[in-house]
Amino acid sequence: MPRMQNGKTLPCFVPFDPNPRASGYVSDRFISGLRPQDFFFHCMAGREGLIDTAVKTSRSGYLQRCLIKQLESLVVSYDTTVRDNDGSIVQFMYGDDGVDVMENMFLDKFKFLERNFTALSRRAKKLVESGAVEIEPVKAAQKQVLKKTKQLMAADKALGASEAKKKVSEPLIAKFNPLRFFGAISEKMSDNLRSFLKKDSLIKKLQHEEGKAPAYQSPMIGEEDFKQMYFMKYLKSVVHPGENVGTIAAQSIGEPSTQMTLNTFHLAGHGGANMTLGIPRLKEILMTTPTNIKTPFMTVYFNKAQNYSKEQMQKIAKHFEKLQLTEVVKHLHLTQAIAKASGGNFKRVYKLTLEFEDCEKMEDRLGI
Repeated sequence: MPRMQNGKTLPCFVPFDPNPRASGYVSDRFISGLRPQDFFFHCMAGREGLIDTAVKTSRSGYLQRCLIKQLESLVVSYDTTVRDNDGSIVQFMYGDDGVDVMENMFLDKFKFLERNFTALSRRAKKLVESGAVEIEPVKAAQKQVLKKTKQLMAADKALGASEAKKKVSEPLIAKFNPLRFFGAISEKMSDNLRSFLKKDSLIKKLQHEEGKAPAYQSPMIGEEDFKQMYFMKYLKSVVHPGENVGTIAAQSIGEPSTQMTLNTFHLAGHGGANMTLGIPRLKEILMTTPTNIKTPFMTVYFNKAQNYSKEQMQKIAKHFEKLQLTEVVKHLHLTQAIAKASGGNFKRVYKLTLEFEDCEKMEDRLGI
């Protein structure tokens, strides 16, 4: 709680009282009854919350309006790029994998897809047979990618991972439009599919225990059939051209911001840097882009050749931190007296004694 000029939070407490109750800690409950001081503090905190809510709604509403106005022209094109109204490219592929977030719920639930294989595979066969999608070029490319991956894994042991990574080929969806080419899926999904078929799938288990196909699976699933069904599922999940992704993104940021408190720094006992949070931070990022950010920070990278230990790094980092006097003071003694001045007037005399922390420790840990 803020203190008055005389060092008290309420007139009934002594000046600079260290007791948590004097600083606004409410220890009682409503059911057993609050003491008058606690009730008073409770009202102060409640009033602040109400004002916060009233101020916040207009600010977050305006923030959302600004966002939507800025992003309303971002649309997915037929070549899977996200473009502005003047045709400038903002993203080469929506979300880097082209998948609509509303459709990807079951994309990584391979067990579920396996159980519903019969229903899903019919659609895949129809798609391929109708010629609506092209599959052959992707198949050839997939084989090349697999071949390169195996070569890399062999080279990985000899060269070390960092060298091998530089030679990785482009992902399939960089070469083939996932809307047109059946089997053009993202690298992550491709890896997940491959590991599932190797380890967890029933296909593998059934190959060991032949003739024990489960009731929900009439014919035994082949690996290629399962892949085709999965490619169809991915194709159905790709974002539609014309999708107004800019407005969706603006709403996705604007809506949760209305639930944010205005000054969200209420973490009890947190002694870290007091970051600007909540709506003021969002405004700072999205609306004003100020030159003087409220909580500026910088990232300093260490030279690998120096080979510092974690403790040494922390010690060096301390040199850049802003150090407050209160952080190095152990005790603070305040005495006051009334003395007679030379002119006959009385005046208050304050004597403030600061007792610092151990100097050797301060020099060692803080470098001062």
